[in-house]
Amino acid sequence: MSTPDMKSPLTGCTTIDDAKPNGYLDNARAGNPLAKANGTTKQAASNLLSCSKLPKSSGLANLVGHGCEGDIDTGKTAGQCIRFDNINDWKTDMGSLSGQLKELYLFGCSVGAGEDGAQLLFELAKAVNAPVSAPTGLIYCTAQGDFYLHSGAVWQSATPTKQPAPIQPPTRTQAASSMNRAELQVPGGKVRGKVVSAIYTPYAKGSFSLDLSMSLADEVVWDESVTIIDEPSGKVTGHLEITVEVQDLTIRRNMHVLAHHMVRDGHTYYSVTPHFRHLLGKK
Repeated sequence: MSTPDMKSPLTGCTTIDDAKPNGYLDNARAGNPLAKANGTTKQAASNLLSCSKLPKSSGLANLVGHGCEGDIDTGKTAGQCIRFDNINDWKTDMGSLSGQLKELYLFGCSVGAGEDGAQLLFELAKAVNAPVSAPTGLIYCTAQGDFYLHSGAVWQSATPTKQPAPIQPPTRTQAASSMNRAELQVPGGKVRGKVVSAIYTPYAKGSFSLDLSMSLADEVVWDESVTIIDEPSGKVTGHLEITVEVQDLTIRRNMHVLAHHMVRDGHTYYSVTPHFRHLLGKK
């Protein structure tokens, strides 16, 4: 596996999704003031191509955007992404980089994870004729533009001749004693409360029953929260609204689900079990 230097500015040619305002992308721009912006896959490829032809180019290239397994965004407009299952949409544009790069890094959450991530990296490596690498979990960017991976995440890599064995995103095992228990901030400090209802709404079209939503809430590891101030790149793949009873209080939280495997409540993050992804139909 190849690991890039994640300190700002990134080494090599860099192009960044132009979506604004966005904390993760804004931080990436702050750390890479010379990076070009892209609103489409074609523009991203063009930015990297023009930079790679400069006399002092190192041959390294970085594409920064939000992601999930086998998917990285290249713009806000629908269809502007590089996915494992829309190869015909990006193959020609990214193929223009063939022979111009030594390596391509995708700075997006979980892009290289699982079967979908391994397939995407391989197909993209064949298109650009160079190794391609991406994280298997959340990646964060500080206000200074430095990147770092969430605990347990690594960089997955593919070459034009070899698709890598899948690496699953970091997950936690849910202890029976913690199921249906949420630890939320209430006046007077943190206390535990019981999740009494949940509604899951996917980012894409569709709906989930109340029973299935509760099953998803049961697979969140509520007693292992972590507070992170830096901005993650996780693509919002759904919303989980929970109602929690804490002593004589009723608390509601509407949380983002990032890349199908982390739940975000402000600056507080919760891992999910592998079964959470299974319930969503994600292998």
